[in-house]
Amino acid sequence: MNRIHVATALVSWCFLSFSFGCDTEESVALEVASQTPANEGITIETLSEAQRVESEERTNETEESPVGDVPTDSEVETAEAWEVPEELLPNERWSASCSNLEVAEAELCAEANFWPAFQDEMDDRETTFERLTTVIDEHEGNLSARLYFLRALLGVAIQTENSGVDSLITPYILTMKPDLDKACELEPENPFYNTWRLSGDLILAMMLKEEELYEQAKAESFEHALADFKNVMGIMSTWMAFPLDSGLPQEALPYMEEWLANGHLDEVDDAWYRPYTRIGFTLMVGDMYARMGEKEKAREYVEKTLVHPDAESWPYLFLADDLNENLDTIVEGYLALPDDIPATEQMISWGRYSCRMCHSNVDAPDAP
Repeated sequence: MNRIHVATALVSWCFLSFSFGCDTEESVALEVASQTPANEGITIETLSEAQRVESEERTNETEESPVGDVPTDSEVETAEAWEVPEELLPNERWSASCSNLEVAEAELCAEANFWPAFQDEMDDRETTFERLTTVIDEHEGNLSARLYFLRALLGVAIQTENSGVDSLITPYILTMKPDLDKACELEPENPFYNTWRLSGDLILAMMLKEEELYEQAKAESFEHALADFKNVMGIMSTWMAFPLDSGLPQEALPYMEEWLANGHLDEVDDAWYRPYTRIGFTLMVGDMYARMGEKEKAREYVEKTLVHPDAESWPYLFLADDLNENLDTIVEGYLALPDDIPATEQMISWGRYSCRMCHSNVDAPDAP
């Protein structure tokens, strides 16, 4: 198998972050269901040893994006904003670094910094990551699982979407695995945290060619998916990205089709922190059908995306337009992919807009 960029191997989780498995209540508390504790089989030391190499410039490694550069502040307009919970609005009691606060206030301060950076203010992401790290370092042992999870999310967003990050091994990646494990240690029955952990363990097992770890993570991921329909789409994109010779995409496809047949796509909802999840998931389904060579089913869901109630306001509709206009070529590209190569470079849910296509509240650049 060819070398996989760590950044690419993490990006679908960004697309799925807080996209499903979360309540839309103002507290945005994650629902709890019965799941297994964190897997300790894959360590960050193993990843670091196997992957500690500098990458070439990203512009030399990937094809030029068909949708242009990441928008700058001057190129975007603020869309109609959802109402942010009052407790996450700026507070004069908080320091700029979120330091020297009681634990509860420090966590609120950190999360209030997290959401604007994660959703739209990309230039503030690295500073925000440092603020979350400050809070974690200052209150280690007394924090909730949520803060570790948020730092993992932000690290993935920086690594995959921010320009200028040209190293495969960065603090954003090196803290991700321990943060996800810590979140699951603190809340071992949280389904959403476990979805991310299992996705990570699957990808790391594939990268490291650890068959035993792969089989363990695969079995646990299917058990996890069967526990609640919300878990299925949370991990589906990871399953579908695997090389065909692993058998995982073929084995996973019936899960997605049952999920669709039971009407669960219609149950996906939006919230202030992910205003375009419904339409984003619809497009993702079409792309995953394309990945499996199912052109007519892919077309069905791409067309559903184009006429979706949110289509007119969705800043990333150009992704659906591109898939619609080039579906034959895109399906042929998927079919031509060698069976031992993952589809991470081709899938929309593993692309450079994977976080913002659901979470952003600002306009994206127009497709050329």
